[in-house]
Amino acid sequence: MNKSTELNAKELASKIDALCKDKGTTINKMLEECGLSKSVVDNMKRDAMPSIDKLFKISNYFGITIDDLIGNEQKNKPSANAKGLSEGTMKLANQIEQLSPANRAKLEELCRLYLDDQCKKK
Repeated sequence: MNKSTELNAKELASKIDALCKDKGTTINKMLEECGLSKSVVDNMKRDAMPSIDKLFKISNYFGITIDDLIGNEQKNKPSANAKGLSEGTMKLANQIEQLSPANRAKLEELCRLYLDDQCKKK
C-alpha cells in the first residue's frame, strides 16, 4: 500500500466501529461472532495491526474484502453499478472470492443445481 491510502491500526479500529454501527451491531458482538477476543480491537487502538487471519474474519463478517477493510483501494475497480449488480450481490461476490478454490467450486455447483431446478419450474 502506498502511504497516502494506508490505514493505520487506530484508523482501522474506527472504521470497524463505523461498520458495526452501519450493520446495527456492536464491536463486541462482531468479535464474538468472528470467534475473536476483545483484545483484537483494544490492540488496534494501541496501533497494533491484527494478523491477516483476523482481518480475514472481520472482512468476511462485513461481506467485504480485506483490501476494502484496510483501505487499499484498487484503481479502476468496477463499481456495483458499472456491473449492474446490487451492493448485496457485490458483497456476496466478494465473500465467494475469498473461499478456497475447492469450496468455490462446490458453491458454484450448488448454485447451478438450484438455478437449473428453478428454470424447470417455469
